[in-house]
Amino acid sequence: MSTTGCIFVMRHGERQDYSTRDSGGNWTATAPRPFDPPLTPNGIEQGRLAGLRINELASIHGVSPPTKAYTSPLKRCGETVSSAIMGMGGADTVPLEIEVGLVESINEDWYRSWGAPGADS
Repeated sequence: MSTTGCIFVMRHGERQDYSTRDSGGNWTATAPRPFDPPLTPNGIEQGRLAGLRINELASIHGVSPPTKAYTSPLKRCGETVSSAIMGMGGADTVPLEIEVGLVESINEDWYRSWGAPGADS
């Protein structure tokens, strides 16, 4: 079987709001954009390690490493893919495009429409 290309899909790294919540705090209470949290330092590292692994998997399966990356406009997603790109060799090797179609919504009303009553994120 000949493989000429491959698509890698990944999810964002560890979110600041969940990390703060799990430590007993409430990040969303004082955040300027409570429904668009950044990554924690651990989440940034997870992204970098994902980039290294993506390159490794491409090599194992005999496909070219990624030639383009797409992200939703959410901060955590952009930070994850930016870190992954650094793990893949840097911004000069993989161009990044923000694709608004990759996000459900970035507004409080949408998140509250399906979130549990009283949820902090």
